[in-house]
Amino acid sequence: MRPAKVWPAWSAWPAWSPSPPPPPPPLCGPIPAPHDYEIPVGDLVAARSVKEGEGDAPDWILAAVTQHFAKTDEYEVEDVADDEEPVQGGHPNPNPNPNPHKMVLPSSGVIPLPKLLPDAQRRVELPAGTKVLAMYPGTTCFYEATVVLPPSKRKKENDYLVQFDDDDDEYGNVTPRVCPQVFCIMCPEVSYHDDDDGRFR
Repeated sequence: MRPAKVWPAWSAWPAWSPSPPPPPPPLCGPIPAPHDYEIPVGDLVAARSVKEGEGDAPDWILAAVTQHFAKTDEYEVEDVADDEEPVQGGHPNPNPNPNPHKMVLPSSGVIPLPKLLPDAQRRVELPAGTKVLAMYPGTTCFYEATVVLPPSKRKKENDYLVQFDDDDDEYGNVTPRVCPQVFCIMCPEVSYHDDDDGRFR
């Protein structure tokens, strides 16, 4: 398990709260970006790499976009776990590691993270039972998980309760874990559509 060196102040993300409410914009909570969306340099993403010595096993990590190659539709990303100092409020580190780990990935291997949090009065969220990629607590890695409780069912909390795959202890017990909305995204292999109530199925 990779230790966490980055935990952006996700609670400081701006809230989307227009009145009357139009359809939620892209990257508001779980709303994905358009297929032709160009991720700006500096934005945080979930980036797919391949673990050495483990075949094609995907390893989704928290990274920041450093360059976009339009001709090949590829992105250069930087592993934020290589930073010597934490990211503050989701902004790039002012004192980055001089030799960070960078990768060039196809656009299919880079998922932009939410840039807006849904307004509490109109929940735009993934319902219980949805398969997601969620950041495991204490790390900068994303793993497949299942939503146990969405934010609207968490009372005063504004985050997801998720159950990670293969996260049982030696006795077979599984403990649901908390994941902030900005680090809980749809699995790229799954298709969703927006229902009239703003939730995804």
